[in-house]
Amino acid sequence: MKKDRGSYDPISNNCGSPIQDCLKEPGIDTGDQIFPANVGMSLLDLGAYSDSSTTHSATSPSNGSSAPWAR
Repeated sequence: MKKDRGSYDPISNNCGSPIQDCLKEPGIDTGDQIFPANVGMSLLDLGAYSDSSTTHSATSPSNGSSAPWAR
């Protein structure tokens, strides 16, 4: 993730790009997601997570709906 990826671009080199690039190395392709939340949702859709997850309570309550990618 420390690799230089060039200049920021909201479409082709955004804040989700380093994560997606690292995941592609072991063969996990999340597609070309623009937002990090979409990367997380893609991982859930692919089943690329452990079923032995541990739920941790939030230190402060969140507003709105819960984040399914933060399991």
